[in-house]
Amino acid sequence: MEPAARCCLAGGRSHASGASRGSTVPGRCHTWGVLVALIVWGIALPAYGSLSLGIDFVGKSSYTNSMAPTETAGAVPQTHWNNAVAGSGSLSSLVDNSGVATGVSVAWTAKTGYIGIDDTPGDNRLMRGYLTQIGSSGPSVTVSGLSSVFTGGHYSVLVYFDGDNGPTPWITDFTIGSHTLTGTDLAGTNFNGTYAQDTGSGGNYVRFDGVTGDTFTLTATAHKGASSPAINGIEIIHAPEPATLALVGLGLAGTLLRRRK
Repeated sequence: MEPAARCCLAGGRSHASGASRGSTVPGRCHTWGVLVALIVWGIALPAYGSLSLGIDFVGKSSYTNSMAPTETAGAVPQTHWNNAVAGSGSLSSLVDNSGVATGVSVAWTAKTGYIGIDDTPGDNRLMRGYLTQIGSSGPSVTVSGLSSVFTGGHYSVLVYFDGDNGPTPWITDFTIGSHTLTGTDLAGTNFNGTYAQDTGSGGNYVRFDGVTGDTFTLTATAHKGASSPAINGIEIIHAPEPATLALVGLGLAGTLLRRRK
């Protein structure tokens, strides 16, 4: 049996003489519990760093105003969103969330649409305009130069979606590399200021974790009968490798053990 289990089954360490047999003091049981919890935290927590980069697909300028650098938006809130205007185009030297120009660029091919929510700064402006299907092809977005920013090699990509679908749900497969996530824009639901990650019951964004490489291409393909896909914006966030997080947890646990001694 593991030391932590023996300790907990035994009820901890007994007090010195004069104490009742059932009484305990905080000791190794507590420390082992903290150690295990920290290791699990380090392995499982999808933590984010402070570095991020956001792209808002504005659509036509007549649909939605571009976001000002000071506007805050996103499920992981950030400022300095890059405005991608029109259905197809490209941008270079994208800025990160602190406004610093980077070597990242983006190119996209689609047509544009918008949903009927107020064109107000921040989250509404991010979610109002979107890219959608052009002809028989869904929108495609390619981001490159990422190794100049995310030097650790791992990052997460949040894809925001909300289209003018009215009484019909729009079901879309979002794909990056070999990984596909399905997002459902629920019928009769427009963005109301709250972000909901779609984990199978509908929502307005999906999240790809553990993405690597200098370049990725995001495609959106509508399910049959679901009309059109929508990509309102993407947010790329630094994500430490799970092994790194585990080492952080072990380091914290070691500090606690030394303090207990």
